[in-house]
Amino acid sequence: MHKHALGVELHTPIVLCGKLTSELVLLNVVCTQHETELLTTNALNAINTNKGIYLVSVSDEVGNPLNPQRVIIDISNIKEVYKIVP
Repeated sequence: MHKHALGVELHTPIVLCGKLTSELVLLNVVCTQHETELLTTNALNAINTNKGIYLVSVSDEVGNPLNPQRVIIDISNIKEVYKIVP
């Protein structure tokens, strides 16, 4: 994600490491480079022109990026996207 981690808040929780969560730390979108760039640009500019379902890599349930988890996110389930400041 161009050296930035994005926080994602979901409308409906998903299961992550056996627990329901509505907040994720997005590490990487598992798709083509073009799709990744489009999603990143739109998210950082608060533009939602994407539809569909993406396979993404997120940090685990305690926020550890060294234990990435893969989950499927429906773009319509995203309530808010924000840049995480280290």
